[in-house]
Amino acid sequence: GVYVCYDYMVGVDEVIDIGSSIRIFPNPASKTDQIRIKATANIKEVNVFNQDGTLISRWNYSQNTQQINLDILSLHLNSGGYLIKVKTENKVFAEKLILH
Repeated sequence: GVYVCYDYMVGVDEVIDIGSSIRIFPNPASKTDQIRIKATANIKEVNVFNQDGTLISRWNYSQNTQQINLDILSLHLNSGGYLIKVKTENKVFAEKLILH
């Protein structure tokens, strides 16, 4: 569904669409996996937040792409839950990622 929220994980009022037009896999993932994100629109930005709402990493994309790969190992993340926020041309999507 779609809802508008103000949340420390998001930071501003945005329309968030939970997982309906993006796919993150594998999920759950191990810390050595490469995470693939697929969207139905061109991806413009990907943000990774920890459980405290702290921005861990941000990637910006200028080329037209609907699929990206993230190297989780390079982020040095601990096991646990993370929020992946994906901005496309006209929407913002959020999906929880579990690392074990």
